[in-house]
Amino acid sequence: MKKQEYEEKQKQVADLILELNNAVIENDNPFNVKDGELAYYYTSEFDYDDSAIWDDDELKSYVPCKDKEMVKEFAKQTKLNWLLKKFSVDNDAVVTEDMWKDDKTRKWNIIYNNHGNNYVAIYTWEYKELSTIYFISDEVAQRAINEVVIPFNNCKL
Repeated sequence: MKKQEYEEKQKQVADLILELNNAVIENDNPFNVKDGELAYYYTSEFDYDDSAIWDDDELKSYVPCKDKEMVKEFAKQTKLNWLLKKFSVDNDAVVTEDMWKDDKTRKWNIIYNNHGNNYVAIYTWEYKELSTIYFISDEVAQRAINEVVIPFNNCKL
């Protein structure tokens, strides 16, 4: 086999591998929903629905997903974030933009400690994570754990 033929075969194999990888990724991606496929939606009501209303104009702005459990988990996380935000507002514990400008002010948020199997409040001075609710103090964050997070996860909210 000549060098040019070998290089052409090598490129064909590489192109085939890329094509197969893309096909696998496309088929495994739960957000790759084709017309007529069963799909679920995250909606502002923190719920999901199926593709029976796929053509409804209201749902065209929502992202369809084939993985019902993924959508339910996202809806649950979003509802918990709204409850935490409400708790923050109700308790005058909102971290303001001015507080973010002050790198000496601690901003508290809640994380799950897998090792300890519990929720804990941690603080930051400067790093602001996406989709995270912050509190003005450790005490308020601890109350949010006890009054919102734990009851929510025990299906009491």
